Amino acid sequence: MQNQSILIYGNIDNNLVFCPEAEAVALARRWYAIRNATTWQDFIDFTSEEVFNQLIYEILEALELVDLYPNYLMGEDLSSYITDLHLPQPEDPFTTDVLPGFDEGSYMPIPAQEIISWLPEELHDNLGQFDHHGVFEFVYRIDPANESMVVQSLEAAGFMCKKDQALMEQAHGLA
Repeated sequence: MQNQSILIYGNIDNNLVFCPEAEAVALARRWYAIRNATTWQDFIDFTSEEVFNQLIYEILEALELVDLYPNYLMGEDLSSYITDLHLPQPEDPFTTDVLPGFDEGSYMPIPAQEIISWLPEELHDNLGQFDHHGVFEFVYRIDPANESMVVQSLEAAGFMCKKDQALMEQAHGLA
């Protein structure tokens, strides 16, 4: 076996969605943090310092201030560069208002789109099809009736597949 990657899968909106296990867990944790954090420290505790730092990078990128990111990582107060800049601090109340793209539905990766980043290209046409999907541009659709064939194909390509409907729903923010 070449990949040895564990894929979690489940049926989301009549679409069989596969996702690397680590990514599914990380997405589920992030959705949990979004729903349950009362402060940014809670968000960090529910996810990780790395996720928080990536968020700061994305905020600075959206503000076209990404050049200041190394200064942030060194612990500098960025308000000395931009006086009205306020980045989330651990003690601040948590709000989704600062999550870039959250209101438009684009803050969180979507496993049905991310599949193309890890699914071998030679399997794209054999397992499912790309479907245009409104604001998200596309999703990769796999007919749930083909579950057995798709799992066998992925396992033949070196993946280990585990069905976990609950985790997939959590990774999509549905539970």
